[in-house]
Amino acid sequence: MGKLKTFEIFVDNQDGQVAAGETLRGEVVLETTEDIDVVEIRVEFKGRCQVQWADPKSSTPMAEIHATAVEPVVAEEEYINDCLKLFPGHECTDDSTPLKKGSHTFDFRFHVPAHAPSSFSGSQGHVRYSLRAAVERTWKTEVNKRDVTVVSHLDLNTVPAAKTAVFVSDTLKLSSFLFPSGECAATMEVSKKGFTPGEAIPVDLSIDNRTHHELYKVKLLLRMITQYRAYGDKFNGQVVLAKSRLGKIPAGRSFQGCDRSLRVPLCPPSRLPGCNLISVCYQLELKIRPAMLTLKRLRLSSEIIVGTIAVDRSLQTDRPPDYWTSPPPSYEEVIASDRVRSASLRSLDGVTIPPAPPAITITPTSPTSPTTPSAPGSNDMDDTTTTTECPAPAPESVSTSSPAGHARAFRKSMSTWAETSRPLKNDNLRLTVLKTRLSDDFPFHLRPRANTEGTLDTCRTPGR
Repeated sequence: MGKLKTFEIFVDNQDGQVAAGETLRGEVVLETTEDIDVVEIRVEFKGRCQVQWADPKSSTPMAEIHATAVEPVVAEEEYINDCLKLFPGHECTDDSTPLKKGSHTFDFRFHVPAHAPSSFSGSQGHVRYSLRAAVERTWKTEVNKRDVTVVSHLDLNTVPAAKTAVFVSDTLKLSSFLFPSGECAATMEVSKKGFTPGEAIPVDLSIDNRTHHELYKVKLLLRMITQYRAYGDKFNGQVVLAKSRLGKIPAGRSFQGCDRSLRVPLCPPSRLPGCNLISVCYQLELKIRPAMLTLKRLRLSSEIIVGTIAVDRSLQTDRPPDYWTSPPPSYEEVIASDRVRSASLRSLDGVTIPPAPPAITITPTSPTSPTTPSAPGSNDMDDTTTTTECPAPAPESVSTSSPAGHARAFRKSMSTWAETSRPLKNDNLRLTVLKTRLSDDFPFHLRPRANTEGTLDTCRTPGR
């Protein structure tokens, strides 16, 4: 008897996904080593929802003693169940039909209902779509399966609440024998409620710590809250999709800024339209823990709507900030990628950018140079000239008509930059400009001096 060398299912739709209301196209590929007798080759497309959890209240009295006696709550819902016969293509009265040796391809098409919900997988239930191909022979049936992702689009432009802004504020008062009296005030503001997978959530935060101890933990969370329903019973579950830590806030200090580190991951649309057993919603939460020895928490939360088609910003009454320079990725683009970054680099408003350093030219001099004699104790270097140029600062209204004026202008710019600058990396060497007091004699030269750590320090050599 021959056997199947290849038996696979391929989906022609992009990334193996299909939108609700569209057509699923694909093919079944078979390769046999010799002629085989086949009764039927068929492919099935099924989609259903199933929820299940243990409910001790509806279980038998033995459930209090034996955990296995707990009766689970189970409910199912079917959206599609189609079957297509691929071989033989005509009605055959014989029990089997020979399938010749070689490779064979059978195309298929299925229409996905417009009311079908998006694919979903949770702890107590799932919405799943699958293809099942079967080669039925006289003595056995060989089966191959493949899951298919169905996307039910949710246009945020049709949801009025998606365009509204979010503003939440609250105050936590602390008064006990362990801590002096005080309060902590916080506000959270978001320019809109509607987001798509892959889009960052900019959150404007204002936290005022008017207590006598530091705020121990400050977190920003994005939660997915899922409700499972079956025959009047409900089961709620939640999971944290993204988290951002803001650190500690000292006593008597405040924090104001915009956090953009939260990004909506790959997830189904809000409410999961079309499914009667599972409902999904998303919540943005600011969680503040005042101190290590207190049980009080300050929580600010607001609902976030997740869709697949982004809000048209030209139709918004409240325009988003200027840092939205490009539209968010579509649902198809996000689901095609291997993973979505759950966090991005934090960028806070109000951060002072240090001024640009002045242009510096470092010229190693030889011992025979008549204009730049070597200082005692320094190491001689070769005649190769290395120039490190940094952007020059904005011009200032300082008179430089004399050598003293040049020195004062240079001293002012060097002092300002040296206080806020960081080491610069150039060809594995670090150039660290030290804050020094420069005299008024001019001109002068900067000569590199090698230290024991392998870095270069600049020392001043007066000109002659």
